[in-house]
Amino acid sequence: QGTAVEKIQTEYGLTLAEAQKQVAMYY
Repeated sequence: QGTAVEKIQTEYGLTLAEAQKQVAMYY
């Protein structure tokens, strides 16, 4: 269970990082 939670958090972290990069490109 713990591994699944960490895996989900990692996926969210990568998604947030990519989103921030896309926003930076727009600015």
